[in-house]
Amino acid sequence: MYKNKRAIEMAVSILVIVIIALTILGIELIFTRKIFTGFEENFFTINEQLKEEVEEYMLQNDVKLYFPSTEIKISKGSSEILGIGIKNKNDKDLRYKIAIRAGKDQNGNPFVMDNWFQFIYEERSIPSGGNQIGHIKLRMPKDVPAGSYSLTLEILDTSQLPPEDIYAFKDFFVVVLS
Repeated sequence: MYKNKRAIEMAVSILVIVIIALTILGIELIFTRKIFTGFEENFFTINEQLKEEVEEYMLQNDVKLYFPSTEIKISKGSSEILGIGIKNKNDKDLRYKIAIRAGKDQNGNPFVMDNWFQFIYEERSIPSGGNQIGHIKLRMPKDVPAGSYSLTLEILDTSQLPPEDIYAFKDFFVVVLS
């Protein structure tokens, strides 16, 4: 009788542990799904808001290039999505590539920006009179020293033979916060 009582207690203990483990697993799965569902909805909402902002600006202003600001403040280890708009004011299709060139830091020294920006690097095309709207992701590595960095966003006209002409450009600063 004593051995059976221990066996029953052990079976009940194992059953309780399994029920607790499954409950915790279920709660974690629900929590994780809610996090990623919210992230996806926010990501697409932000993208739509940026797209509408860029489209409105391109319609109201007669510019070749829209880029949101001349100074972007960002903390180390964080990222930001920036809207960009390109209007083809040529009489023919515009074949182009985007390039971002490093200038100088706050001390006037050249710097290297490894993997700061993420965008489509391939050649793209816009028909005459048309425009194209996209996104550039600025992702600041944690090891970048705090300070101000000058950069240039260039739209390179690849319709021409090399060297490629600069169709439009915008100088801007990235201020890295500590």
